[in-house]
Amino acid sequence: MGTGKLSNKTIAGGAMIAGVIVVLIVFVWLKPPSVERDPKTLCRSKGPSAITAILLDRTDSFMPTTKTDLETRIWNLLDQIEENHEISLFAVDPEHGGSFDPIIKVCSPGDPKNVDHLTQSEAIIRRNWQQKFRAPLEAELDKLLTNKEAQSSPIMESVQSVAITHFQSTQRRNVPRRLIIVSDLLQNSAAISFYKDQPNFRRFHESPQARGLNPDLRGVEIELWLIQRKQRQQGDGAAVLQFFRSWLAEHGGQVHASVRTSGIND
Repeated sequence: MGTGKLSNKTIAGGAMIAGVIVVLIVFVWLKPPSVERDPKTLCRSKGPSAITAILLDRTDSFMPTTKTDLETRIWNLLDQIEENHEISLFAVDPEHGGSFDPIIKVCSPGDPKNVDHLTQSEAIIRRNWQQKFRAPLEAELDKLLTNKEAQSSPIMESVQSVAITHFQSTQRRNVPRRLIIVSDLLQNSAAISFYKDQPNFRRFHESPQARGLNPDLRGVEIELWLIQRKQRQQGDGAAVLQFFRSWLAEHGGQVHASVRTSGIND
């Protein structure tokens, strides 16, 4: 009898150990593979799952009300995006007539509140979100919003540069892409200037300059954040908005929204 009881205990113990082993094997088998990320941008090695590029016209000056409004809009956007969504900041470049490289490019590490505690660390994601995602963006945005005005505003050239360098590669064409243009839209370059002539898209479309400003924006969702100014050249903004809507649409851009930011700027 004693031998039988011992045997039963042994069998039960062995079954328990086997059960634990099976659970561990299943856990390891079902556990998703670790995600490789760029240590600087936090983007997955296979590339971002969505892209938002913010083109900010640093040739404009911003009053405190508008600056605060823009910061709030951008932080609201950051709070809403999903993990591995890439945010890039570009600036209209008055010296080179375009903006070829992002000032900063970084992907969201995800919302710390939505982590899978079996495979992720909430503390690590929260630290990455604050220190490697929001803080660098906040620092660069603050610099851009405090710059002084410049003599030229090659907005259209900068849109084209972003399209060429940031949207057209095969890998990046296959993910949702969005371009947010933050500007008074007062184009002022050698190719076309709204300070010299009123915006007239039909006339521009028939000019030689139009052939040199032809960005490929097919599939790109676009938002226009209009900075309001005192200059008489801008008027009520309807003419410049219509010009840019027509120009962007002609080259495949999908203008989903146009909003006026708060405040009047010099």
